[in-house]
Amino acid sequence: MALRTALGSRASELVVVADFNDQFARPKTRELVAALSRWGVEPQAKVLLIVAEKTENVYLSCRNVPTLNLALASQLNVYDVLNADRIVVTEAALAKIQEVYSD
Repeated sequence: MALRTALGSRASELVVVADFNDQFARPKTRELVAALSRWGVEPQAKVLLIVAEKTENVYLSCRNVPTLNLALASQLNVYDVLNADRIVVTEAALAKIQEVYSD
């Protein structure tokens, strides 16, 4: 219930994007940062990126960005949700969140 409340309170900072796992043929941090910029995320903002499943290329692209936290939809925690300035969630992750955390 706490996680649902935290996500609901952060709805204005939530950015829903199409699934992009297949667009990373190889790990490229520069491409991920450019995508975040296209999605309206400021470069200095603390970002929580929520994905349905963790792929190796997305993980490797994220690990060099110090203000970016990668999380699985099935393993969210309240601290990460409240600590982020912006939350980016894929469509598949949003469906997974609704499946796992709904009443």
